[in-house]
Formats: sequence, C-alpha cells, structure tokens
Amino acid sequence: MSDQERWQLFPIILSDHKPAWKQKYLKQESSLKKAIGVDSILKMNHIGSTAIPGLISKPTIDVLIEIRQDIRLPEIISTMKKAGYRYTHKPDNPAPHMMFIKGYTRKGFKGQAFHVHIRYPGDWDEIVFRDYLLSHPEVAHEYGKLKLELKNQFEHDRDAYTNGKTDFIKGVCSLARQETPSPDVARLMTREMIAPCGMNCSLCVSHQALKNDLNSQGFNKRYCPGCLPRGKNCTFLSKHCRLLAKGSVRFCFECSDYPCTRLRDLDSRYRSRYHMSQLENLNHIKENGFGSFLEKETCKWSCTTCSGLICCHNGLCLNCDFEKLRQNKKYCW
Repeated sequence: MSDQERWQLFPIILSDHKPAWKQKYLKQESSLKKAIGVDSILKMNHIGSTAIPGLISKPTIDVLIEIRQDIRLPEIISTMKKAGYRYTHKPDNPAPHMMFIKGYTRKGFKGQAFHVHIRYPGDWDEIVFRDYLLSHPEVAHEYGKLKLELKNQFEHDRDAYTNGKTDFIKGVCSLARQETPSPDVARLMTREMIAPCGMNCSLCVSHQALKNDLNSQGFNKRYCPGCLPRGKNCTFLSKHCRLLAKGSVRFCFECSDYPCTRLRDLDSRYRSRYHMSQLENLNHIKENGFGSFLEKETCKWSCTTCSGLICCHNGLCLNCDFEKLRQNKKYCW
C-alpha cells in the first residue's frame, strides 16, 4: 500500500478531548506491563495530545516505554505481537527503532488505536512537551489552533501534518528545558508533588509504589498520588491547621506561625529517619525559588544507575532495588 493510499484510508481526524482516554491508557499500561514484564520496563508514559485534558487530538493513544538496554529485542517483538500489536521498524526513530501499533486494518480504523514507542532511557521531547502543555494551558490552546489549521490543509497527508507541527514542538521543548532543570528527573518532581509542609511527595514510598505499580508485582503497599493531586492540601497538618484545611496558603511558610510546633516535630522525625528536612525544603523554595529547589533535589535523589528516583523512606530506587524491598518490606536506611 502506498503512502497516498494509506493516508486516504487513515485521514487526519481530530476530536475533542475525552476523559475515557486516560482510563484506556491505564488499562493498556497494565496489560503492557504484564506482557513485557515489569523487570524489563524502566518507565512508561502516556504521551501525545490524548494525555492533555482540554486539547483536541487524533483519537490515538500514544505510549512511550523505556526499556533496559540488555533486553532481548526479538522477545519484545514476539510478546507484543501476541498482545495484538503490529511491529513497525522505525530506522529514523531513536534506538532500538521500534514502534508497535494497534487499531489499524485494511478497511480503516477498528477499535481504539494505540501507538507504543519502545526506546532506551533518555530525555525525550515527547515527555518534556507533554509536561509543559499540562502546566501551560495557554500554550496548549495555541497548539490546538495549529493542529486545526494543519488538519484543514493536510487531512490526507500525514507527513505534511506532522512536519507542520515540528517547529512549534521544538520551540516549546527548548523553552521548557530552559525553565526546568535536569528534566529527566525534575519532571518527576513537579510543583504539584511538593506538599505544603515541604515534603517532596515524589520520594514517598507510597507514591513510588503507585508509579511502579508494586501491587501488581505481589507487593502489598498503600498507593498515594500525593497530597495535591488527590485534592488534599495536606493530609497530615491540615487536620490541625485552619489555613491548610481551607486551602488559604500554598506553603506553610506563608503562615504567621511558621514554623509551628507540629511542623517542627514532623521535620525532626524526617531528619532523623529519612534524610530529609521539610523546613530546609521550605526555606530553600522561599529564598531561591522552585527551579533551584528542583535542581537540588535532582542532585540529591537521582539514581546513578537508571536516572530514576530514590525513595526517601528506605533509600532504595524501586526500579533497581525492588528485590531488596520484596525480601524485606520494612527495609530502611
């Protein structure tokens, strides 16, 4: 089939954002982890426009999987084919040049379309771009306008449609990298993951259990997306603080009683047990801003093996050291 025939069969279709896309991604994420094996996967991300609420998108869910470099690629190809995906070799894509697709037939689209991109670990534009649009809705709006213009011009020319977005995407990624230090780890430490008390929720064992889906690996652990992402301004201190309970302050240092007795007690416990100080975190943010704070956290908590995050509650990288935790659930520093 020629490109022209393929473009007629699969034209550019844009749809308003559908909340169901996130659930479909999560379901597929679980299936892919079972198929490929969690030991082979370093990271998995929902990328592309379907990952951005409010943004118009082609109704195709894009998944980026970063794998270990010692994994046998023929086994992944075989496994993905058994899971219903079609393998497409992409020599122009980053190593190992692999993409898998689902939802395409010789008669057109059928069911939910998926694109699964397999790569070795890296600092990928797709994640940088996604994260920037999530935190900058005005830029996402401009991107949506561009997509509509290109769709009207190139409905049956996917290459031209894709190329027309390139300059916009590269410009946003360049700007994002200037604003965000060390993006490979810092994007895991967004502002939303810093709780009002100064706790970096990205480093919490309950949050990392969620990110690494430890329960699917037979490790029973309570999951937590973080205080702010689950709509709690602070799960610990807000029970005793009127301002936090009402959401009147973003950080404890905005309060006239800062640092209060309960915060000092919490800080003392974390200093002695977990190599972290909430008060130091808050003071650094207040005096130097988020960019400097994320840079400091990146240097302190990044895993030198896989560039993932070390957990503050046990000193382990759950990508690399999960077996230690499996053998001893109470493992600590």
